[in-house]
Amino acid sequence: MAENPDHSWTVEEIAKGKYDAQFNTINEPIPNLNFTTSNYWVKLRVTNAKNAVSEFYLEVVRPLTNVINLYRERDGKPETL
Repeated sequence: MAENPDHSWTVEEIAKGKYDAQFNTINEPIPNLNFTTSNYWVKLRVTNAKNAVSEFYLEVVRPLTNVINLYRERDGKPETL
């Protein structure tokens, strides 16, 4: 997870690894972000080992979060979900 306090990062920059050094591993079950106006970026690697369609759910239990953008990599480029 990486904090972007001035909201200046783009998904294209994240995908190209421009801010990789800013990312830290989340070591607690529920990260405490306190009260902030920062953007937070989270990278997840999801692997489907089955040879079938699977559903995955992402739960964000933080009442102060009003927008979540999801992206995936397709053909080496970020794609909005």
